[in-house]
Amino acid sequence: MNNEENTTNSSSPSGCNPFEALKSSSNADKECSTIRVNPEFAHRELSQSELRDVRTAVSSSCEGAVEENVGSVCTAVKESSLDTFVLRSYLEHVMHVSIHDSQESCLPPSLVNEFDQLMISHDCDFDRWLNLSELVIWEIVSNFLQDGMTERNVSLLGTDAASIPSYDVSDKMGDRPGYLSFRSNPQNLGLVKYILTCCRRAHTHGDVGNLDKGVKEKIEDFGKRMCKQIVSLLVHILSACLLPIDTMDIQRALAYCICNENVSAVFLYDFLSQSAELGEEAFDRIFHPLVDVLIFASHVLSLQDEIVTWPLDVFRNLCSIKVNGSRPFCNSILRRPDWFSGPLTEAAGREIAALTPLGSIMTVFCFLDEDPTLDNMCKVDGSHNFVHTVIRLRLQLIRDLSTETLRCMMMNSESREPTMQFLSSVLALNSKKSSLMSNLADLAPDSFLLNILVVLFNLSLKIMLDKVDPLYVFQSSSRVQLQGIARMNMTSENAAMFCKSVEGAMQPRFPSECFFMTVHLAHIALLPLFPRYAKHKRAPIELSDDIRWLERNEKEWIRYPALARRNRLALKLLKRKLEKATKQLAFNEAVMKDENLLSLAAYFSLKQMDVVMKALCGNRSDSIHLTEVPDLFKAFPEFYIEDVLDVFIFLLEYEGPLPGYMSVHRFAQHLLILICNTGIFNNPYLSAKVVELLFYTCPQVRPAGRSFHDSLFQNPSAGEALFKSLVKFYSDVETLGSASEFYDKFNIRFHIQTIFKSMLDEPACRAVMFDYCKNADANFIRFVNMLINDTTYLLDESMEGLLRINSVESQMNDESRWWNLEMEERQRLTVQHAHDERIVRSSLQLARATIDMFVYMTKDVTEPFLTGELGDRLAAMLNYNLKQLCGPTSQRLRVKDPKRYTWEPRSLINELTEIYLNLDCDKFVGCIVADERSYSPAFFRNVIECLIRHNIKSNSKVEQLKLLAQKVHAVWKKRKQEDMVFSDVPSDFMDPVMGTLMRDPVKLPSGSIMDRTVITRHLLNTQTDPFTRQPLNENMLVPAVELKTQIDAWIEEKMHLANKRPHLK
Repeated sequence: MNNEENTTNSSSPSGCNPFEALKSSSNADKECSTIRVNPEFAHRELSQSELRDVRTAVSSSCEGAVEENVGSVCTAVKESSLDTFVLRSYLEHVMHVSIHDSQESCLPPSLVNEFDQLMISHDCDFDRWLNLSELVIWEIVSNFLQDGMTERNVSLLGTDAASIPSYDVSDKMGDRPGYLSFRSNPQNLGLVKYILTCCRRAHTHGDVGNLDKGVKEKIEDFGKRMCKQIVSLLVHILSACLLPIDTMDIQRALAYCICNENVSAVFLYDFLSQSAELGEEAFDRIFHPLVDVLIFASHVLSLQDEIVTWPLDVFRNLCSIKVNGSRPFCNSILRRPDWFSGPLTEAAGREIAALTPLGSIMTVFCFLDEDPTLDNMCKVDGSHNFVHTVIRLRLQLIRDLSTETLRCMMMNSESREPTMQFLSSVLALNSKKSSLMSNLADLAPDSFLLNILVVLFNLSLKIMLDKVDPLYVFQSSSRVQLQGIARMNMTSENAAMFCKSVEGAMQPRFPSECFFMTVHLAHIALLPLFPRYAKHKRAPIELSDDIRWLERNEKEWIRYPALARRNRLALKLLKRKLEKATKQLAFNEAVMKDENLLSLAAYFSLKQMDVVMKALCGNRSDSIHLTEVPDLFKAFPEFYIEDVLDVFIFLLEYEGPLPGYMSVHRFAQHLLILICNTGIFNNPYLSAKVVELLFYTCPQVRPAGRSFHDSLFQNPSAGEALFKSLVKFYSDVETLGSASEFYDKFNIRFHIQTIFKSMLDEPACRAVMFDYCKNADANFIRFVNMLINDTTYLLDESMEGLLRINSVESQMNDESRWWNLEMEERQRLTVQHAHDERIVRSSLQLARATIDMFVYMTKDVTEPFLTGELGDRLAAMLNYNLKQLCGPTSQRLRVKDPKRYTWEPRSLINELTEIYLNLDCDKFVGCIVADERSYSPAFFRNVIECLIRHNIKSNSKVEQLKLLAQKVHAVWKKRKQEDMVFSDVPSDFMDPVMGTLMRDPVKLPSGSIMDRTVITRHLLNTQTDPFTRQPLNENMLVPAVELKTQIDAWIEEKMHLANKRPHLK
């Protein structure tokens, strides 16, 4: 159609048919190939009677051709051997309309007569037939737009008529907004369906019966040209060049049909190619409204809608079409005014997800706090398997479609750079997502970032690591930002200098850009979700505890009307919160425990660790100990390693999918290098994170970690290196430099203790461990000292808490006494009781692990535990706690429900006495006697009676303990005699801290003199002078030779006098 005709049609008066001018147009001047006609009818005219006979014959032979496929049409046509009959029958099949009888046809008689003239003249000129077919289509279109969905027009759709919805919006698609976003006027929907149906029929020309090959080819060529003609009609309608109609409604109908029907790729190609021929302005006029429809649908659809993938599916299909080496739809998206050009408000991170085409089309909320309407998906009976299955399936489809969409955008040369800039903007504008103090209202929703992350995971799967240049992140042209991010072991000033030194050392390439953008996006999109998931997992448990506590104490508050009303309301509120928290956990589990997501995260994390470790070790990955740390590794952000560790901790903690054996083996070697070289990190918590991951690999903690555990010790030197490193790190975590270091160190040490216990199950590691213990160095002495400190503190906390719990429970059991207390006092005691329960539960767990370590380590190795610095302290700790458990105060340690706190006093007594038996020797006997605070002649007597009364140990063990008690008592009597001899010790000979006789005096840099045993014991805890707080170590101690000579002489003199006096002997 030319422009003049278009203008005439669009401006026709309302009373005129806008298609009349089109009907009078002709394309006869176009060139067209012809089909040979039957020579029998080539040169003579048919009479009216003959024409009626021909119509009757064709009508009878083609009676059902319109309703059947083209194969049956051509079979009937072959019997007549008329080439024009073939064309007419094929045309009737495509348009689903009768054009051989004006009485049966919906076409005007004049148009039917024109076809009759072609039949009479046996004219097979394609251009004339196409011209008439165009008039037929326009006639039918006019019927649709003017008459609506009449019975005659519905019949044109054939089998597609059943899929046309009625005006009642609740009939077919539902009344939710997501479905209504695709609702269009039925007559427009019918029109689009008819056009698509014609195209589909035009393409089903593969079976044209038993006609000659040349005829088949001509028919196929005619079908292709006819399909293009039909598509051209749709293109001109949508470009608003022909008709004054609501194109947006037709766009909704088109989007619905593309999603709901099997639209061929050929149609989409013709649709885009013909639209592109009209120019960019016309192309945008056609497709920008369609994109608006898809964006609106994406905003109102949710995961509870079955058609949630429709908008993205249409978007993907249009992006995938390539015309003349380019993707016109991708280019058109870039020309939209809402393609992100910069932030408009402070909430720039949320803008890019909600207001841009890519952000809108890829945002599908999957968390209940983002879309409260998802609550409808939860089953009433509390079962959430349906939620998990449906959400994971639909998310997988959405992410696959998103991946294909972005891949198409990046494969298109014109849209590649804008798409990369878009992803870079997503990173930059949401960089605060990982911050604890970020304002989430200004940032993109988690669902959007997670979908984009999965897309980048998929794009990174085929990236070869040798194509990834680690220097990329330090270039000024990098799409990722490192400002304000903590480095592995480098200050911000040194990091800036390093960036200047490597500037221009590489050219950015897509593998490096994609890889590091994925690393940074995972840091803000995935890693913050791990602690949030843990929070949601704890919430139902904590709320259930609060509900049970209120219900358990109902007898107390029911007596007070005001308090009873408040607590009843509190119970209702807590139960509603519990229901909501349970549903939130269901959606979080559906997303966070999705195997597809976790598998992608695990495999990419392995690649990430390989890149980082290559920067650290180069090609020397077999060596465990490092001689130097490259600046490249030091300049990397901390989270490059921390995020990998968090991913695998999450996988092991919640039993997620793990990579294959070979990948695990390589990763285990990386972990071994990191933990054996803790000095490479400036932040000790990174090393603690490695320890935590090793803890989860222990089979007794997580059976799924067996493959990690086995791979870790395949290296022959792994056992010794790992044990030495962990022994040193156990002491180093005493000071972590954070506000919570006091509590953090106990968790870290608990992890180390569990790792040690798992190493004992490896025969090779067990032998190495005990060899190292026998040849104890300074690190091992410090390690044992920390064990003693921890056990002392944890058991003290546990027993003090048990005493308080016993006191409160005693008052609660005496109801008359309890109810005589003031209400405020009862509430204070109740809160204190709950606090003590938590303290006792955690302290006992850590204390039992520490004592367990003493048991299995002292079984084969005793010497390090009996040195002058440790022996007395260890014995004093054992004596005090055993006295608490077996002495008169043991009755006050009883509580109502000991299993609630894992309080097992008999098991604890058994382990403590086992340590006595493991260390049974003369040196340890002297250490027991030296503890004047807890030891007395009645000490072992009470312990042995307790063992026998409760049948805690076997008879042989009890007898062994009796022999030890006898030896201890004999030494105790001898010590008492010595105390009488040395009762008048000169003050110069006494240690200024402990007040005891010095046997090996040493001089400190400050000038003070102390006994060597006392000062070395002090230095194990604090490397400072006890008097001046100045730095001090054992190498700075100077023996006080002259004073020692005087002390030895004085002792000898006292012993000589004691031998002369029998009452002192």
